[in-house]
Amino acid sequence: MNREERITKLYAGAWAVAVIVALSALGCGKKTLPVPPMPFNPPPVQHLSHVVSDGAVTLSFIFPETENQKEFPVDGFLIDRAAIVRTETVCDTCPVRFRRVAEIRKGEGETYSFREPIETGYRYIYKVTPFSDQGKKGSSPATLQFDY
Repeated sequence: MNREERITKLYAGAWAVAVIVALSALGCGKKTLPVPPMPFNPPPVQHLSHVVSDGAVTLSFIFPETENQKEFPVDGFLIDRAAIVRTETVCDTCPVRFRRVAEIRKGEGETYSFREPIETGYRYIYKVTPFSDQGKKGSSPATLQFDY
C-alpha cells in the first residue's frame, strides 16, 4: 500500500468517525437537563363541618379561589370514609382503612356539600382531598371525625 492510499484511508476513517459523532450528538433533540414534574400542592379545603339528621350526615366545606389556581388546577374533591365500630379497641399505631365514597367535581362556587346515610354505633372519619384530572392528589387532606 503506497503513501497516497494510506492517506486516503486515513481521511475516510476520520470522516466516518466525524459523521458518527455528529449523528450521535443529534440524538433525540433534547439537550437540557431534565426538569422535575411540577408538584401538585393545592391548599386544603377549609371549614369542613358536618350535620347529622334523619340517619344521614351532610358534609360541607369551602374551597376558595386563590391566585395559584393556574399552578395547581383543582378539578374536584375525593371524599374517603372510615367507619370504626365504637366498641372495637383500636391501637394508636394501627392504620385506618378508608374507602372512597364520593368524587365531587369542582364547580363555579366556593361551597360544596355531600350527603350519605350512616348507621349508629360507629366512629366516622372523613377525608376530603383536592385532585386534578392528571391523576394528582393534594398532599394535605382535610379530616373530620365524629361518633354516631
